[in-house]
Amino acid sequence: MLKKREFEVLGYIAQSKDKISQRSISKAVGVSLGTANSLVTSLFERGLITEKYEITESGCEALKPYKVKNAVILAAGMSTRFVPVSYEIPKALLRVKGEVLIERIIRQLHEKGINDITIVIGYMMEKFLFLKEKYGVEFAINNEYRIKNTHSSLNCVKEKLSNTYIICADNYFKENVFNKYEYRAFYASVFIKEKNYERGFFTDKNGLITDTCKPSENMWVMFGHAYFDRKFSEAFLPLLSEYFGKPGVENYYWEWIFTENLDKLEMYIKKYPDGVIYEFDSIDDLKAYDPDYIKNNSIGLINNICRALDCQPEDITDIRKLPRGFSNATFVFSCKGERYCYRHPGRESDKIHRRSREAKANKSAFEIGVDDSLIYFDENSGQKISRFIDVLSDYDPSDRNHIKLLADSLRNLHDNAKTVGERFDFYDEALKLIDMINSADNSSYAYLEGLSEKAKEFYDELTKDKWDSCLCHNDIDIPNILITEKKAVLIDWEFSADGDKGFDICKLFTFLPYKKENVLNGLELYFGRPPRADEIYHVVNCAVLNYFYYTVWALYMIKNGKDYSGNMMTYYERFLTYGNVSRQIKEKGELD
Repeated sequence: MLKKREFEVLGYIAQSKDKISQRSISKAVGVSLGTANSLVTSLFERGLITEKYEITESGCEALKPYKVKNAVILAAGMSTRFVPVSYEIPKALLRVKGEVLIERIIRQLHEKGINDITIVIGYMMEKFLFLKEKYGVEFAINNEYRIKNTHSSLNCVKEKLSNTYIICADNYFKENVFNKYEYRAFYASVFIKEKNYERGFFTDKNGLITDTCKPSENMWVMFGHAYFDRKFSEAFLPLLSEYFGKPGVENYYWEWIFTENLDKLEMYIKKYPDGVIYEFDSIDDLKAYDPDYIKNNSIGLINNICRALDCQPEDITDIRKLPRGFSNATFVFSCKGERYCYRHPGRESDKIHRRSREAKANKSAFEIGVDDSLIYFDENSGQKISRFIDVLSDYDPSDRNHIKLLADSLRNLHDNAKTVGERFDFYDEALKLIDMINSADNSSYAYLEGLSEKAKEFYDELTKDKWDSCLCHNDIDIPNILITEKKAVLIDWEFSADGDKGFDICKLFTFLPYKKENVLNGLELYFGRPPRADEIYHVVNCAVLNYFYYTVWALYMIKNGKDYSGNMMTYYERFLTYGNVSRQIKEKGELD
């Protein structure tokens, strides 16, 4: 075994392409000339180097245990903090200062002779495939990237862990930080004086990491890449297997396993000066380093915004993702002093919606003021820009004033909006979804067949009525209701079409636990009078079929990789509840 200073001198001699002298060794290793002389003398006497500072065969043999075997680059995540860029380009493939992030990392590894590189991919994996032909990299696929964090990515490459660099694809190294040889396991670290949310390190006098804290202040923090030596890998792998099978740790980064087991894992701090390592955790981080990142990356939706608003990419600022929407993603941004919303349609949503119909409905709703936020709509892509609406409060289904505002907006829509010439039938549309589910995976066939048979009972009752067709929203959900100072604005018109207004009206009471007074109150606010028995029966049957459809829709989304199991159970419970209410009305002739 080599001592640390001996290793540093021998490694420098083995890798340096410049002329070597005791002075250059002193500078490279960070020791005095006297110490450099002593180290050189010791290595020479042991036959590890020659008098001309050349490494011998014995020196090469002494370095073998420290040779870096390979590198793993983690690039499976969805980069949600990089919205909207990540809708089109995985963060690892962004161009920064003229270079693609992950390609820069690969080239830097190659410069140090590290050619065994495995990239863990998941989100938009197909966009990475060109790297195999261009650089000869290998891939490991993390199929659980949507529901698990980086510990699952390491689990995909556990057989690769040895003397291994672990690198996140959002790292940017201004200088080449990699080496052909590394002395021991380490985590890269930079010093941050201000209070921050990086994980701070506590170490002993030798640099061994003994504890961590988060947030941190005036500390060396976890920042950048890591290196596993064989000893660390052998100790880490059993822990990784143990954690991977545990419930409740799905969101764990691999580093959390390390910090929870410091007594079992030996890793050291490796300090870097400021300005060498950058981590782009968010768009703001990237913009701070490369203000021209939007110009340097051809991002289709940014170009769409520029065309629609007649602006330049640099005019688009203060981008923030909105935590609303099931099948679509929405972000807000500023442009020339105004705030806007951008709706990015989901792939699953595109399969079941006709954007031309949505465009007509949204235009009609805009004209009568039910949704006066519309700025731009692309019928081909479904991308939409809306004026940002200052919301007074979230919709509260127990607030009578909120219910009245919603009832007024619905009545305005139903009475005044132009029809779009296309109908949405909840029962028929649910059956179409069932066919799509079964064609891909018929494991739910028996359940869906039974569910559709139950729903047909209420569909048959509904078709006996002759309510006029009008433009309906068809997706009155709490996130789609914006309460302003004067009215309830309805947004998200994907499901909108001509149809039975009872499917909209039922949402005046179905968000609350079932009570007779809730139903009567909602209907009275809509009709402006006490509802008739036949109206109550009709709207309740609409509620049943509405939740039949959305139960099937949630299952469809689950089958397409979305975690809507909670939504599905809520919809199914409401389907059963209002099915029982409908039967009671039919049996007794009135609402019980």
